[in-house]
Amino acid sequence: MASEREITYKYPWIYSRADRSPDDNIVACYDCRLPYPEGNDCVIDNEIWDRISPTGGEGGILCANCMIGRLHFLDIYNVEARLW
Repeated sequence: MASEREITYKYPWIYSRADRSPDDNIVACYDCRLPYPEGNDCVIDNEIWDRISPTGGEGGILCANCMIGRLHFLDIYNVEARLW
C-alpha cells in the first residue's frame, strides 16, 4: 500500500503495466512523457533508483528533471549521478 506522501505526488508514483504508454514503440519519461533520449541519460545508484522507480523496481524511465523531482519529494539530496 502506498504511503500518504506517495499518494500526494503530482504524478502516479508507481505505474502499472496498463498505465504505461499504449504505444510500446514510444520510449519516454513515465512522468512528463519527454521522449527518450531527448534529454540526457542520467544514471544513479540502484539503491536510490529503487526508491524512485516509476515501476516499483521493474525498470522504467525518468528524465533527469523528474528524477530530481521525486528525490526532492522524498527529501533525498546530494545524490551522485552520471550524465551521458
